[in-house]
Amino acid sequence: MESTNTPKSKFVMIILCIFGGYLGIHRAYAGKSKTGLLMIIVEILCLILPFVLIKISGISQFIYLIYASLIWWIIDLIVIIAGKFKDSTGKAINK
Repeated sequence: MESTNTPKSKFVMIILCIFGGYLGIHRAYAGKSKTGLLMIIVEILCLILPFVLIKISGISQFIYLIYASLIWWIIDLIVIIAGKFKDSTGKAINK
């Protein structure tokens, strides 16, 4: 019978998410490199777009991007703490 749990550590996932979650480091650790890369791209946009958008139309559109990034990060942290986050093979990271 195949285990439904991964050998990855829940504690390591929590630490990576807290200190590097905005960069998707925890997702890379779980083997989800595509969404980890997407998180990095969103964060880079959060750093670059304010300068572009403020010159064009003010800061209002930039705020939505920050909210999206922050919400994604917090949801990931909650799912990891709950033990429901899965690695790239679909196995739960809950040990």
